[in-house]
Amino acid sequence: MKKNYNTNYFALIFTIILAFSGFSCSDSYDEMFYELNGNFIEVGAIKYSPKIGDKDFNEEIMLPNFQYTINRNSSLCLTAPDGAEYYDWKIELPSETSNSRTLINRSVSNSNTLFYQPTDVIKLGVRYELTLIATTKEGTVYTDVAELIFYE
Repeated sequence: MKKNYNTNYFALIFTIILAFSGFSCSDSYDEMFYELNGNFIEVGAIKYSPKIGDKDFNEEIMLPNFQYTINRNSSLCLTAPDGAEYYDWKIELPSETSNSRTLINRSVSNSNTLFYQPTDVIKLGVRYELTLIATTKEGTVYTDVAELIFYE
């Protein structure tokens, strides 16, 4: 009887390749997703962010950007650091005179989030002033200001 050495030879080669490919791929699915996500978002431990009133808190970072450019057809949603008793959000159109035109003036207790849907009243390409005033239980006031520019 004649043995078929080609079939046994290919089976042996296939087994060796399969074994080496299994050993060479040391990444699990979790590791592959972690590496992929690391290309787009910062992965790792959550960074410490000081609360309002902490000794290392800087009021100039309550609004992280000095200028926000927003599409008229979108919404503005900002979150201030935790730790204040009251949050006052104002969006105003500064004028040359002492009177400024206020778009919103919201004072909220224990809510550090501003949600604003632009209206037809806003002017495109004009610099508005966004002011955040945070007041602690003890009465300490922290203020930060940024510019808003709406476009279409």
